Amino acid sequence: MYHGGTNGVGKKGFLNEYGLPKLTYDYQAPLGEFGRVGESYDRIRLLALFLESYGAILAPMGPAVPEGQSNIDPTDTKALRWTIRQQSGSGFLFLNNFQDHVETESHEELSITVDSSLGKASFPFEGTFKLPKDVCTVFPFHLDVAGIHINCATVQPVTILNKKEEKLLVFYAPDGIDSEIILGAAAIQAVTSTSGRVEKVDGQFVIKPLAGKEHVITIQTNDNRTVRILVLTREEALQTYQVSLCNEQFLCISSSRLFVKNDLLVSTSEGNASWELAIYPTDYRLQDKVDGIKRSEQAGIFMAYHIEVPAYNVDTVLSKAKDQHYYIEVDAHWPAHVSDVFLDIDYIGDVAALYLNSVMLTDHIHYGDVWQVGLKQWQDQLEEQPLHVSITPIRKGHVETFVNQALVERFEGVELAHIESLKAIPHYRIMLSLARETVRIRS
Repeated sequence: MYHGGTNGVGKKGFLNEYGLPKLTYDYQAPLGEFGRVGESYDRIRLLALFLESYGAILAPMGPAVPEGQSNIDPTDTKALRWTIRQQSGSGFLFLNNFQDHVETESHEELSITVDSSLGKASFPFEGTFKLPKDVCTVFPFHLDVAGIHINCATVQPVTILNKKEEKLLVFYAPDGIDSEIILGAAAIQAVTSTSGRVEKVDGQFVIKPLAGKEHVITIQTNDNRTVRILVLTREEALQTYQVSLCNEQFLCISSSRLFVKNDLLVSTSEGNASWELAIYPTDYRLQDKVDGIKRSEQAGIFMAYHIEVPAYNVDTVLSKAKDQHYYIEVDAHWPAHVSDVFLDIDYIGDVAALYLNSVMLTDHIHYGDVWQVGLKQWQDQLEEQPLHVSITPIRKGHVETFVNQALVERFEGVELAHIESLKAIPHYRIMLSLARETVRIRS
């Protein structure tokens, strides 16, 4: 599931599948039923950016599975999992050092050479590299992009931004792997970098960039075009969005959640009243209505904005009604810059349900993480009565079964059903307009 949801209620009862929650249909989806944005959403967005920019190149490429890869046992923690996709000598090298339910081992001294019809591509250019455990990545080889030829690289492609004046190729550096980009020199006039090293070796430019949005590589081609290369850290890549505003494409990096609505950039921060937002290109300026932008400064090719709104403490009162039942009082008078309040309910139990005015709002099967419930849709009702949490116990012990005229089950052990902790997390939201000179502000 990509987006969690809520089951409807029928005329004669709930419409859930047997043995599953009555209402919630969230299942830890990348986007939750109450608007929760999970970590998997960031990882999916990172792949979606790659496919949007490189999909037309990747799709017709056929797989070439190395010998023995199809027979790797899932419990094998030492084998290198890898394959390539290629067409006419160009392609991508896929490396995977993650396997469900087992802990893989790092590959400390790794060297891979792909011998294609366009020549050899060596990862790395010289020596060896380390592939840490749990790291998966995609490396390009003999790829023609934006008028330059990438012989090979140990950084993963993210996206391409096309501007009239220049093109921006965005990559990210996988954790624990030294970054390098090897470019064919035939079409290139000059390569400069704000950091790292650039050397020309045997008709190739060997670039060892530093990762981070403040660093940039600039390439001047023989036909006087400019191509820039940006290598992000893994953390920055997971915070990267490509958005369309004012009929132009922008690259944004922020710890907040971003989306576009009515040509406004909406930035939502979960629990933090101050956050950063960097945007490229910089020939436009961001502006807001509530004076949330405190300062801006140049950060490499980006303009970095520091945003701060008044912190809001959500008043909550948790009280125990009786065994397995709790009441939660929540102050529903949220300020305008708070778009939602999420309850993080850390409980011990089997399943739990949340009620308001005796009506079940949602329910939950405990799977190990905190139960998160967004309250926005019930904000107007929160003053009427407190929320009511009912927990079905989880049993620790054993069940004895015997027949005494009828089948009897006798449980011996303990039943656990209680709330460990409760947090109310405000989601701060600011809406940003974008303009070159005059700024048009909307509420």
